[in-house]
Amino acid sequence: MHRIPSPATGRRLGALSLAVALGAGLPLASAPAFAAPGGLAAQAAAATPKPDSGQGTLSIDGSSAVKAGGKLTVKGTGFVAKDELSFKLDDGAYTANGTDIVASATTDDQGAFSLEFTVPGDVSVGDHWIRALSGNGSHHVAFTVTAADSPAPAAEATVNAPATWYEGQPITVTGKNWKNGDGATGSVVAVKLDMGGLNRKYDLKDPIKGTSLGNKTIMGVAKAKDDGSFSITIPYPTLKNSDTAYKVGDKPSFTFLSGSMQAGDPVRSLAAETEVAPSPALHTDELTVSQSAVTDVPLTQGTDPATAKVAGKETSVVRGLYQTAYSKKHGSIYAAAVGRPPVKDSALVKLNADTLEVEKAIAPPVDPTEEGEKAGARYAAYGVSADDANNRVWVTNTRQNTVAVYDADTLALVKQFPKGATPHSRDVLADAASGKAFVSNNSGQSISVFDGKTLEQQDDIALRDGFKPMSLKVVGSTLYTTDIGSPTITKIDTKTHKVTYLDIPAKLESASGIDVDPASGTIAVAGQAGSANVVLLDKDGKLLKEIAVAGPANEEGDATAGGSLSVAFDAVNKWFYVANRTANSITVYDTDGNLVQTLDSGKFANHVQADGRGNVYAVNKGGARTTATDGTAARAAEPDLRDYVQKFTGPAVPTPDPTEPTEAPTSDPTDQPTTDPTAEPTADPTGEPTDGSSQQPSDSPSDDGKDDGSGDTGSGDDGDNGSGDNGSDDNGSGDNGSGGSLPRTGAAVGAAVSAGAALILVGGAAVTITRRRTGSRK
Repeated sequence: MHRIPSPATGRRLGALSLAVALGAGLPLASAPAFAAPGGLAAQAAAATPKPDSGQGTLSIDGSSAVKAGGKLTVKGTGFVAKDELSFKLDDGAYTANGTDIVASATTDDQGAFSLEFTVPGDVSVGDHWIRALSGNGSHHVAFTVTAADSPAPAAEATVNAPATWYEGQPITVTGKNWKNGDGATGSVVAVKLDMGGLNRKYDLKDPIKGTSLGNKTIMGVAKAKDDGSFSITIPYPTLKNSDTAYKVGDKPSFTFLSGSMQAGDPVRSLAAETEVAPSPALHTDELTVSQSAVTDVPLTQGTDPATAKVAGKETSVVRGLYQTAYSKKHGSIYAAAVGRPPVKDSALVKLNADTLEVEKAIAPPVDPTEEGEKAGARYAAYGVSADDANNRVWVTNTRQNTVAVYDADTLALVKQFPKGATPHSRDVLADAASGKAFVSNNSGQSISVFDGKTLEQQDDIALRDGFKPMSLKVVGSTLYTTDIGSPTITKIDTKTHKVTYLDIPAKLESASGIDVDPASGTIAVAGQAGSANVVLLDKDGKLLKEIAVAGPANEEGDATAGGSLSVAFDAVNKWFYVANRTANSITVYDTDGNLVQTLDSGKFANHVQADGRGNVYAVNKGGARTTATDGTAARAAEPDLRDYVQKFTGPAVPTPDPTEPTEAPTSDPTDQPTTDPTAEPTADPTGEPTDGSSQQPSDSPSDDGKDDGSGDTGSGDDGDNGSGDNGSDDNGSGDNGSGGSLPRTGAAVGAAVSAGAALILVGGAAVTITRRRTGSRK
C-alpha cells in the first residue's frame, strides 16, 4: 500500500494508497505515489459526472460512505478482458504530481477487477465519484465522504530492561512507540552502557546504511518495526569484547537514543538500569533412551548380497540426530541431537562404538535467560567432538551462539560458555596435537579458538569478508574448512593461525563437508548443490575428479542434486563415504572416486564419521523408514520419529596386537594421557589416525528444508541456511546391509561372541556384523 505524503507549509497534500483486494481471480490494482499541489477542497470540483460509455459496470463493495482517510473498494465487471484501466477522482478535479490519474488496474480474463484505495484525508466532505477509463469506454461510481476522526495523540516512547543481568550471559532490552516523525515507520535506536563509558571490540552494522559503526560506545543498535517496537541483545561485557568487564554486584545503566542515524527520527534519550547477578546454576538432566534393537541395515535395491562390500548395523535412538564423534579412549560414539525451535528437546548420547548400545544420555541445561514462549528452551546440541586428551566432549550450541564442554565419562556439564561467544557456531573439533578446540562460526566469518586444557577462549581466527565456514578437519598442523557461500577451501596453520585459501575448480555449490586422506593428502569436499556434489582435489587444490550425486526427480522429471553434506575417509579400506541428504543415501567410493556401494541411510542422511578402524558411523535426520512420506500421521508416534545411528564396516579390518597395553581413563579430567594421543597405533583396532576427526552436519539451524540452523540457513533457522537453522525435515529411501565379502559371518561370529569380551576385541569389527549383543562394554 502506497501512501501520499502528508501536508506541508500550508498546502495539504493528498494521500492515496492501493492494494489488492483478496478474492478469487481478481487482478492486482496499483497506484503511483504522488504529492498533490492542492487537495480536492482547494480545487474547482466538477459539478456532475460526465456521461459513461462502452461496456462494463462499476460498483462499491460494501458501504459507499467513507470517512476522509478511510478505505474504499471499487469492483468492476463486464469490462473488456485484459483491458488496462486508469482512474480519476471527480473526472480529474483532483490532481497530484502534475497528473489527474490516481490509480490503474488491469482486468482479468473475464473482464473483472477489484481496486482498494485510501481516500485522501483532505478531500472535502460530501459527494464524489471515481471513474475508470480506457480506450474501450468510461464508467464511474459515486461515493460519499464523511468527516475524518481526529487523530489520536502519539504514544510516548518507552523502554524496558530486565532487573537482573546474569553474569556471562547476554541481555535483551526492548522498547515501544519509537517511531519516525512520519508516524508510519520505526526509528533507529542505539544503546550505550554507563552513559557511553564502555567501548565495544566487536563489529556493529548501521541498520540503514549496512556499514560498520565507527562509534564504539554504541553497544547495540536496531531499526524499530513500523509500530515502533524493538528488541536489542547486548553481549555481556568482558575484556574480549569490551574495554571493561562487568562483575557481580555492578549496576550498569542503559541509555537509549534516537535522532542521529535516520532522517526524520525525533531526538530522544531514555534510561534504564539493571544489576549483575551470578548466573543460575546449570545442570543436565538424565535421559532414559528407548532404544530399538540393533539390526542390519537393509541393502539398497539392486545390491547383490554376494557382492556387497559394506555391511551395516543400526539402531533408532532419539529424534533430531545431527552429528557423531568417535572416542578411541572410551570406545564410544557420542551423538548430538536437537529438536525444533523453541528447542525444548535436545540430547547428548553416548553409545558403545562396537555394539551401538546406549551407555548414557543427558539433556543439555535449560537456558535461564529465555522468557515467554521460549521459557524452558535448552542449550541445543548440534556439532560434537571428543577430546580424549582431556577426557571431555565438546558440543556446539548453534541457536545460542556458543559452545559447551561435558565430561566424557559421566556427561556432566564441565563448562557452558556464555551466549554470543561463537556466532552461529556450527562445527567443533578438538585437536590433540595443538591442544586447542576449533569452532566454525557460520555467521561470524571466523574460527573461534579455545585452550583444550584450561577452557579459556583465545582470539578468533578472522576469515575474509563473506566466508561462512562449515565442516572442520585437522591433518597434522593444518586445519581445513569449507565456505558454504563459495567453492573455496581454507587451510589454517593450527600453531600460527596463518590462513591460506584454495579455490575449488569445479561447479560445486554450498560446500559443506570436507575430509582429507591421511595417506595421499587427497581432499574430498561435499556440496549440497551444483553439477558436481563431490570433488576430489590433491593437496595443492588441483582437481582430480568431479562426482555427481543425483537426488529424487523434480516435477519435470529431471534429477536434482543429492544434497551432499558430509564426507569421511576410511583409511583402512582406502574408501571415502558421503552423506547425501536429499538422495537419502550414503555413497561409498574408492580413493579414485569410483563408486563402491550405495547404502541406505534412512531419511535425510546428515553426517558420517570414520573411527580409523575400518568403520564409519552415520546419522540421519528424518525419522525411521516407517515414517509417513507426507510427514503427517506416522510422525506423531514413536518410534517413527527416532533417527538412526548406523555403523558401516568394510572388509579390511586390522588385526590387533595383543601385547599393546590398553589406555585407561584418568580420574582427573584435565590430566594428559600417559601415552601420546597423536601417536599412530600399529595394531590396536581401536586406534585413531593422527589427523583428527571430521565433523560435518547439515546446514546451519536453519528452519527450512535444511533444519535447525541455522539455520542455516539456513539456517536458519533461519532455515537457517548455513544457517538454520540452519535444519532438516523428512524424506526417505533405502540401501545397504551386510555383505558376503565380510571376513567373519555366521558361526565364526557366534564363536567370537561366546568367547567373551577379549575375543570380541580381537575380532575387531566382527561385532558389527553379528546379531545384537546383550549388555554393553563400559
